[in-house]
Formats: sequence, C-alpha cells, structure tokens
Amino acid sequence: MKKIIAKKTYNTETSSKIGERNEGCYGDPKGFHEALYMTRTRNYFIYGIGGNQSVYSDETIRPVSVEEAEKWMSVHTK
Repeated sequence: MKKIIAKKTYNTETSSKIGERNEGCYGDPKGFHEALYMTRTRNYFIYGIGGNQSVYSDETIRPVSVEEAEKWMSVHTK
C-alpha cells in the first residue's frame, strides 16, 4: 500500500518492515494485522488491516514518531 500524508510518501513495498503482529485469527471480525515500517528517509509508520469490527476496519497507514515506534517495538517485539 502506498499513501502520501503531509507531503511524505509511505509505501509498504519500498520501506523496511521492522515488526508485525496479528490479533485474532483470519476471518475474525475483530481481528487485525499490524506492522511497523521505516522509510528510506527514516520516517516510521504503522500499516494495519483487519476485520470490519477491528481498529483497522479500513486498510490504513498511520505515521508515527520515533518515540511511538520505539514504544511499539518494546511492546510487540521480543
């Protein structure tokens, strides 16, 4: 997925995936997949997609700060 937000390009195909997680299972309306990415210019974003009752009911790219990325990594990676 590719999205331009505030004149910055976020692209899951050209960015580095740092980590990912799944909540629930495939077909679960509340389940979702979430991944943290870093662009070539060191901008971070979270890509999410999920069931119609999840926090990612629409495929989403959300920019995050370095601090938010570090917090996400500390919670969701081992």
